[in-house]
Parts: sequence; structure tokens; C-alpha cells
Amino acid sequence: MLNFKLKNRYLFVFCYTPLHSLWINEILSNSIFDNFVIIKVCQHNSSNNLFKFYFSKIVQVVTFFYCRLMAIISEETSILLPHPEHIFANYFFFSPRTSNIYLFEDGLMNYLDIRLTGNLLKRSKRRRLLSYSLFYKYRIIRGYLSGCEDRAITATFVRFPDLIYMPEKHGSLHTIYSNLKNDFTTYPDHALFIDQDIESQYGSDEALRLRMKLYSKLSTFTKVYIKLHHDYLSVGFTIRNTASNFEILPTEMQRMPAEQLIEKLKPGSVWGFYSSALVNIANDHRDIICYSCIPEQHSVKTAFGFTPLSNLMRRFGVRSV
Repeated sequence: MLNFKLKNRYLFVFCYTPLHSLWINEILSNSIFDNFVIIKVCQHNSSNNLFKFYFSKIVQVVTFFYCRLMAIISEETSILLPHPEHIFANYFFFSPRTSNIYLFEDGLMNYLDIRLTGNLLKRSKRRRLLSYSLFYKYRIIRGYLSGCEDRAITATFVRFPDLIYMPEKHGSLHTIYSNLKNDFTTYPDHALFIDQDIESQYGSDEALRLRMKLYSKLSTFTKVYIKLHHDYLSVGFTIRNTASNFEILPTEMQRMPAEQLIEKLKPGSVWGFYSSALVNIANDHRDIICYSCIPEQHSVKTAFGFTPLSNLMRRFGVRSV
């Protein structure tokens, strides 16, 4: 139960991924706030239905301008979002009309120093150009991705407040408690593999080495379910030439957060690279073992200094491959 109460006139809520929807429901169900608008911008592969794809984009743009109008006519507005890098949220984050900014869990981003570089910076620059069509100028986040170095944060909702990066700049800290079911029997010979675009992080050669290392461990299971990252779904990516015990989940299950899939698939273990789902599952389901495959030389800056990312994952209860 969250003790924090939201009391402003209007709240605009931004949801980027299916998992964000879970956190939003938990926060809002324990808050006093009648006037809120949820802007969902989750990306999925909709190439098989162009009408639904473009219709959803139109709805998002209309909702964006509706919220801008509400911000003008209301006495006070607030926002609840994971970070301000998205083109719609960016406007409200930097708007002088926004009185209170509330942040919520966005995976490992909340626990290590992440800056916009490489492809992420290029994406932000494209969004700045696109923002002119929405009649405002997009602002690129130059500091920590949460935006806490650019604007004052009223409060932040995360799963592990004691480990949050730059806690002094995130306002009052509140814990998000998961309400997912965990009272079910698992199948030890079944595994869930949570894939990610590690090629863009490590390069093709190192990514291949990590994949082969992980696949060799998964080859011993009777069945391995593959869940693609939501960024893969947005471009229609699929894994080819997998072993016979690998099974790519159907689209409707791909769209579900891995944390929810656990109840349906009931695997005895979950495997991946540096997905925050490994952290959540390891803490919500003590009888399910989670493994991450990360190069030891991958170091990150955290609230307790520089450390290998694998060490941070182990701190969250995720074992190393």
C-alpha cells in the first residue's frame, strides 16, 4: 500500500511499455486522484494491420493536444512518467505549467547512471526535429536520463528505493509493491529466455559470444520459451535458426510483460542478459532462478560507485552465467 497521495487538479500519466502499465495501476490504485489521463505509447509490431497502427498514432497525437489544452485551462497540472525522453512527455516535463513531476520505475535505469549517447542520442535528435510538427521544441536530456538534473522531482516510485541512483534529486522516495501471483508450481525442465538487442550494446562479435554461451546452457532444457524485447517487436524482428527446444511465443504473449508471463508459462528458471525483468522475477518468485549473461568488463556507475553490471544484478538476486 502506497501512503503517498496525489492531490493536484490534473495528472497526465505516460506509459511507454507494457510493464509500465502494471506500475501505473499499482500507483494510481493507491492514490487519491480523480482527474488523470493515461497516454499509452507502447510500441509493437503492427505491420499486419496498418489501419490499427496508424489509428493508434492518431489517437496518441489527439490525446497529446487534448492534454496540452487541459494544462492551459486547469489551475494546476502534474505528470507521472518513467523519464522525459519520449517526444510527448518531453513537452510536459519542461513546461512551466507543470507544477509537480512524479517519476516511476523504468527498470535498471533507476539504479545506474544512464546518459543519452550513441543511437539513443541520435533518436533524441530526430525527435527534436519531429517536435516542430507538434508546435514545440523538444529538449534533449543532457544529464541523467531521469531528468532530475534538469527539473525538480516531487516524488519517485521504485521497487528498490535504497539503491536508486542520485536519491537526493528524486524527491520523496516510495516503494512499488508487486501484486502478481506467485503461488503456483513451476516446471523445472522449462525455461523462459528474455532476449534483448545486445548487438547494439556490445557489437556483433561479443554479442555472438554471449549468445552462444547462453544458448549452450539452454540446450539442456526440454522447452525454452523466447520472449523478444519490445523494441524488436516494433520492427518485426524475429530469431531464426534456433534449436528444436526453442519456441518463440505468439504475438499476444510477446506483448505481455515477462513478469506476467511467468504465471502462464510457469518456468523453473528465467535467462537473459541485463533485462530488468530478471530483477523483478527474482524478487517476486523466490522459487524461480534467474540468470544473466553479461561481460565482466561491463562496468556501470551506481549509487555505491562504479561496479560491474553483473555485480549489480547479483545484488538484486540474479545469478551470473
